[in-house]
Amino acid sequence: MKVAKEEIVGLVTALGMFVEEDEAAEMANYQALAQRVVDALVETPGLQVSLHHDGVDYLIPTAVLKFGEAWPGRARPQTRSRRRWSRATRPSTCNSSARQTSWA
Repeated sequence: MKVAKEEIVGLVTALGMFVEEDEAAEMANYQALAQRVVDALVETPGLQVSLHHDGVDYLIPTAVLKFGEAWPGRARPQTRSRRRWSRATRPSTCNSSARQTSWA
């Protein structure tokens, strides 16, 4: 197998960039971004917002949103049924008689 010198230079450059990355700075950046999401949504009624980073399930800092009983929006069953309905009625190129729906 032949390998061009450009490919070798590209590989060496990529490895150098990888080794020079500052993982602590990257994690701090992810932490700041996720914290902005948490700060923006923490006072939303019915929404539980938290920041998780445990290195197992959440490898990078992650904003986790949970909808509580006081959530004023659609319930989970309504959202799921609407998703299925909209997928089933999406116009296709094969079926010109696909039903159109509008949601109010």
